[in-house]
Amino acid sequence: AFMLCDKLTGTLKLPAGVTIINGCAFCRCTGFTALSLPAGLTTIDSAAFCNCTGLTGTLTLPDSVTEIGNSAFESCGFTGLDLANVEVIHEKAFLGCPLTGTLTIPEGVTQIELNAFSGCDRLTDVSLPASLTDLAGGAFSSCSTLTGFTVVSGSTSLRVTDGVVYSADGTKLVQYPTGNSRTSFSVPDSVTEISSNAFDGCRFLQHATLPDSVAVIGECAFQNCAALTGTTLPTKQLTLLPAGIFAGCTALSSIALPDTLTKIDNAAFQGCTALTAVVIPKNVSSIHRAAFKDCDYLADVTFPDALESIEQEAFEYCSSIKALTLPKNLKVIGIGAFSGCQSITQLVIPDGVTNIQESAFQNCCHMTSLQLPSGLQKLGNMAFMGCSKLRTVTIPVSISSIGGNTFAGCTALERVDFLGNAPSVLKKGASFRWDYQDNCGSSDNKTFPDSTVLYYRSDMIGWTTPTWNGYNTACAEDTTEPTPEPAPRLKIKEVIWSNPDEAFAENGYDDTDGTDTLYAYTGVDSQAVSFSVTEGAEWKMYSDRACTKEIAPNTSLSFPEAGKTYRFYVKLTKEGAKDAFCCFAVTRRTSVSFSDQDRTTELALDWKLDDLFRDT
Repeated sequence: AFMLCDKLTGTLKLPAGVTIINGCAFCRCTGFTALSLPAGLTTIDSAAFCNCTGLTGTLTLPDSVTEIGNSAFESCGFTGLDLANVEVIHEKAFLGCPLTGTLTIPEGVTQIELNAFSGCDRLTDVSLPASLTDLAGGAFSSCSTLTGFTVVSGSTSLRVTDGVVYSADGTKLVQYPTGNSRTSFSVPDSVTEISSNAFDGCRFLQHATLPDSVAVIGECAFQNCAALTGTTLPTKQLTLLPAGIFAGCTALSSIALPDTLTKIDNAAFQGCTALTAVVIPKNVSSIHRAAFKDCDYLADVTFPDALESIEQEAFEYCSSIKALTLPKNLKVIGIGAFSGCQSITQLVIPDGVTNIQESAFQNCCHMTSLQLPSGLQKLGNMAFMGCSKLRTVTIPVSISSIGGNTFAGCTALERVDFLGNAPSVLKKGASFRWDYQDNCGSSDNKTFPDSTVLYYRSDMIGWTTPTWNGYNTACAEDTTEPTPEPAPRLKIKEVIWSNPDEAFAENGYDDTDGTDTLYAYTGVDSQAVSFSVTEGAEWKMYSDRACTKEIAPNTSLSFPEAGKTYRFYVKLTKEGAKDAFCCFAVTRRTSVSFSDQDRTTELALDWKLDDLFRDT
């Protein structure tokens, strides 16, 4: 009724006789500073006062209110609560409220649902009543200063040990205090189950040890534990790694997965940006949606032979994977499974794969050749779109149709070898069109570059020469001369610094404009820089992307502001080769020196530079 009336100010006083406040009734009325609720009020529905950020002080509820709806007071400014006769607190009821100090949940409350008090980052401790029988794991997730719980004596459902909430019999860990300063924690041997979101948002926890007695872990159990570097998982009974279990654990650098696992569920490791390697256990048959999505530094993945499906976005944007060998029994590569894996240069797809779905390898921009499996039946829309360095593709006999825009944006594609009959395509340019901003099949679409040729076998039907369906073609048997070698690639081999002890560099890619980027870091405010490049090539550095403002050799580059990134541009030329170009992005570090560990880890990345540079 009054949603988004942010000009209403002062005290919101509801008249006697009001018994129900409907959903979103006063949502985002940010001007109110106090709230007076009438006696006789029975229902506060979902999001009734959500985001009324001006409401402060203590919220006092009338005795007639027994339930608080989902998100009813989410992100309000209340610092204290008087819950009177409330029995049920629904999901997100007080999420993000600045409740301060000790919160005492009154006797009579029987149920507190997921995220009811999540993000209340001024709470220091919580007292739970004996009447509480159902406390959802994650009810108090991401409460960054919450150091512990207590429970009133006489509870038959819950107990608290060392500030941690367990079921009364000790078999289920329900809620860990997420602001506790412990850096390590061992789950007791009595525990067989860990609730969903039980550790969600822990600030200080660096390592958790789970005993072999644990058979079930709930979804998102360790989600967003920013300091967590490792976890010891149970090795006897755990079969499912649940959805979101370690999502957002940005410090998690290694994990040993038990052989008992058969399934890795959605987003299990999504956003684990420090994870560098993982061995998928031998009995896992499926890796589910976004399981390892956005794991920026994940470079080494070992797959088991039992794996049959890699589902949607499972490894999307894992930009450090260079060599990818998929297991022999794999059948399905899901939508976007490896999309944005920009560093892949070697790809081995087993012959058992029958379905490569939409966008599966989209924007794998350093892959140069592709041999599709002999049993492949379906090649989805945009499967290899944007693979801008892909030069050759072999398409097996089993393929009868190719999805729209499958190779759109593959601007370097020179040769496509078809081993079977001519496939069905949507329209001219639908599958290999590289102006993929336009509608599929538009009459003014560009198709292949002029040099692209589709090669076919003389014993296969449906082909015509010199063109087929608007594409350049040639019969493979009529080609008497070997396919010419592509022009030599120009590369940076090493960055040479005037002060090498205060700098390092690594390979990269700028998503914003598609530029290959050499990312560098320095601890001093100036450096002279030069490059070791392909033999016989010449390099020049410029201050502008158009390469019109040349920087003279041996010029000392200036990086005066700590934390700022300075961009330069490097162009390589050599007679008989295509010019090459990249951005050289130097970030001034806030510290003036690097630790030995930093240098050991990061300098090794210098040797990835051989794969840098896009042809111009």
